[in-house]
Amino acid sequence: MITETRSAEQSETAVTSQTLLSGRAEIPLVIAFFVVLTVAMTWPWAAHMGESINPFGDVVLQMALLRWDAHALVTNPAGLFEAPFFYPYAHSVAFSEHLIGETLVALPFLLLTGNPALAYNLNVLLSFVLTGLFTYLLVRDLTGSRAAGLLSGVAFAFCPFRFMQMGHLHMLETAWLPFTLWALYRLTADGRRQTADQRSTQYAVRSSRTWIALALFGILAMGLSSVYYTFFLIMALMLAVVWFLAVALAKGEWRGWHVDRRAILWAVAGLVVVAAILLPVYLPYAQTSADLGVVRTTYELENWSAEWSYFGKVLQNNWLYAGVLAPGMATSLGERQLFFGIVPGLLALAGLIWGRGRERWYFALLGLFSLLMTFGLSRHIPGTDIVVPLPYAFFYDWLPGFKALRVPVRFAAMLDFSLYVLAGYGLAALLRRLAAPRVSQQQDVPRLRQRWPAIVAAVLIGLVLLEFANPLDAGNRRDVTAQVASTEPYGWLARPENAGVVLELPFNPDQADVQYMLFGTRHWQPILNGSSGFVPPGTVELSRAMAAFPDPATVSILQGLEVRHIVVHLWQYPKDQQASLKERLDTTEVLTMVNQAGDNYVYRLAPDPWLRELAHQMGSDKTVWVGEARHGSMPSLEVLAYALHNMGVRWEQMGGNINIGYRPLGQLPFGTFPDYALVPNDAKLSNAELLPVGLELDTEALQNPAVKVLHQSTAGMKSYDMARQGAPAVDIDNLALTIEQNGVTFSGTGKPSSHSPYPEPQANARSLDLYFVSFGASTALLSAGTHLLLPPGVSRYSTTPLSPGGVFTLGRMSGDMKLLRVVSPGQHEANTTFSMLNQLPLEVTPSKASATLDTRLRAIAPSGNGDLTATIDVYVEPWGTHPDGHFGSWSVVLPGDAVAHDYIFSLDPLAKTVTTIRDGQPVETFAWVGPPTQGDFHASLVVSDKSGTVANVPLYTFTLSSSRLTDWQLDAPSLSITPVR
Repeated sequence: MITETRSAEQSETAVTSQTLLSGRAEIPLVIAFFVVLTVAMTWPWAAHMGESINPFGDVVLQMALLRWDAHALVTNPAGLFEAPFFYPYAHSVAFSEHLIGETLVALPFLLLTGNPALAYNLNVLLSFVLTGLFTYLLVRDLTGSRAAGLLSGVAFAFCPFRFMQMGHLHMLETAWLPFTLWALYRLTADGRRQTADQRSTQYAVRSSRTWIALALFGILAMGLSSVYYTFFLIMALMLAVVWFLAVALAKGEWRGWHVDRRAILWAVAGLVVVAAILLPVYLPYAQTSADLGVVRTTYELENWSAEWSYFGKVLQNNWLYAGVLAPGMATSLGERQLFFGIVPGLLALAGLIWGRGRERWYFALLGLFSLLMTFGLSRHIPGTDIVVPLPYAFFYDWLPGFKALRVPVRFAAMLDFSLYVLAGYGLAALLRRLAAPRVSQQQDVPRLRQRWPAIVAAVLIGLVLLEFANPLDAGNRRDVTAQVASTEPYGWLARPENAGVVLELPFNPDQADVQYMLFGTRHWQPILNGSSGFVPPGTVELSRAMAAFPDPATVSILQGLEVRHIVVHLWQYPKDQQASLKERLDTTEVLTMVNQAGDNYVYRLAPDPWLRELAHQMGSDKTVWVGEARHGSMPSLEVLAYALHNMGVRWEQMGGNINIGYRPLGQLPFGTFPDYALVPNDAKLSNAELLPVGLELDTEALQNPAVKVLHQSTAGMKSYDMARQGAPAVDIDNLALTIEQNGVTFSGTGKPSSHSPYPEPQANARSLDLYFVSFGASTALLSAGTHLLLPPGVSRYSTTPLSPGGVFTLGRMSGDMKLLRVVSPGQHEANTTFSMLNQLPLEVTPSKASATLDTRLRAIAPSGNGDLTATIDVYVEPWGTHPDGHFGSWSVVLPGDAVAHDYIFSLDPLAKTVTTIRDGQPVETFAWVGPPTQGDFHASLVVSDKSGTVANVPLYTFTLSSSRLTDWQLDAPSLSITPVR
């Protein structure tokens, strides 16, 4: 019989610690209850524990990670995050959830059977049982009602949100949220109890240590099980601390607090231990974010934020609503099923109004906070221009690591939890009302009336289960263990003599490549393939390049990456391509077929470690410039640069105009002239088109069909790029350039001394090459009073030969003249060419007006080369995260007349329009507008000709939210002269 006899005063202080032990059979019976319910509600899942149900996409990814985690924990725990997927990228486990906790739960089964499906299914079913059990314990102690605990446990364990996440193991780990809050509640409840003597005080201290230990264990378990829920738990705990202190201060309870120093020391020591365990788990995520610029954009957050309609949506297999009452509630769209149930919702309202115990107000606040978080960064008030910022924006900006989360709608898990706890309060209040007559007039109450509380509780629990019933289909199950064990050529690759980096073709870093990851757990060789929550852009670009394999360029890329075997699944190619591809593979000299299993062929690639040789030549002090002469002409440069880093080249030794992930590789420090350059081996590319000047082709063994490797010119050229962002000011007087045996010294008004050593000491007389840019006819005062008259454009001036110690001075420059570079020495080979002579002078000034974002451009398009096009190009930031992320582009023609023109582009981001003024007159602007209207955007000025992009100048970033321009920031806050050709 379920009764409720506790007074309101007793409910306020909750049950005592001894209540936990009342009835030795209680916990086993509750566990058995939830085990039976789990089997029934998820049937036929329990009948196929050894098989993978829905073996696609994220399910396969998580099985591969479970296998890898178990392997790493036994063989090399320190390298757990270095899974062999996505070679050559580091910390590949951090591209998704790590699943360490889930692996530990199933580790004995993984070690004994090697079956990742069993480990996955065990964790799925266990999550239902533990969620129900721990929610029961929390609500039972909060309300003093076991029936309330059962209802809340049933509601949270089997709610629609959890069924929606059956393919996301980490999103089923909800159990540690109620567990941790239960331990903390018991800790504070025991702390509020008055102790009468020393004996009870000692008991309270021991009890406090127990609950502190359990709370710390809950935090640790959550941190090892789910990155998402770790953040959720942190926020719930932060709110709990604020609420507890606010209530204590408001009621004056703090005056009676007794500070137990031993308990505090115990808690602090425990937190240190938990932090020490979790720090190595979360550092790889921080490192990955720093290395690859992994940040979830506001555009992604908008896509995955809740709408009110989502709270009325259920899964398509919901028996009651989708199947019987309201088929229109069903949806197949991902993560949109946020219906929390009518019966729990009504009970939660009743619990809020009639429940006893002030803790219910905490859960009301937690539920409100979670509801607001589901809506993302902000909400627009319909019918107005008012945008209301939401708490998510604060945490997105200030909570470290929070930007890695991309699905605000998942806060519905914590909203559901709060509602179901309040529903427990509601049921407890209802049962008190039903039991009241029996308490006061027990002898006159019929036996049926005495059983009303139990009957009502059972009926309400049954109604909750009816609302949440989602019959599952296991018809697509698969024995993945047998499949992995029997599929060749993976057994052949597992042999020690065949160790080495593997590429599997066709290469598609999406749902297809996730199968390669699972099969890779048989041989554990590094593979270039992979699919995860985050896929490096370089992996995507490399996969596109491999469509041309085995052409010389792609073969050379793979040799640079030290790939040993290429597995070609010929049957996966279109039938009309299979014969020609097989013929090309068999006739490529550096490929040798070494294994065949049906239509799966393994080719061994002859080694040519040219990239490692470059790393060896660079050592720890030389620098390399990695870049593209034409945008997009060599997409594999990112992977090569990352591999070069793995081979020992520090990021500080690299510069260039490519991205590593979503962050720019960056430039070398001002005044640092690169020792090497790694550029595309494009037929259109000549040495004269390279930036910076002073490099020549390496004619030795490093040359290959994939890239050109260049090194410093044998003429010993050195350069200071005065146009580079962050360079010292160039509008200076009395610049003195002194030739020395080991370099050139710069000094003069307004410029600090700089020094540039030669590759080898030069003792004979040398001249200096000075590169100028001017937007009109300009003069410069040189040594001995010489006036230098320069035409518009880029010009080179060579000084007379100077002996070591000789000084050349440059006085005031008039008009729009700028000094770009100084190169020494000036005695060059007759066939040496210089990119500076053909470059396009640009001066770009972005700014913000009242309602527009403006860009001033001064440019001189050389005559004889045809017209150029200047485009304001705007994408979702960071670039490339979404195919539909193009905000728009607006283009004008730059006439090739060798005349300086002044342009002003005014972008109205709300209207998505650009107006252009050239030399004071409007000119025609050609527009293309894309779909995005919300999020963070990045604007660039792109100059191009018929052969491709010749300049890409970052301008500014801005944010649109609910039809308002809410933020903007310059990318280049000062004027910049950008030589581009």
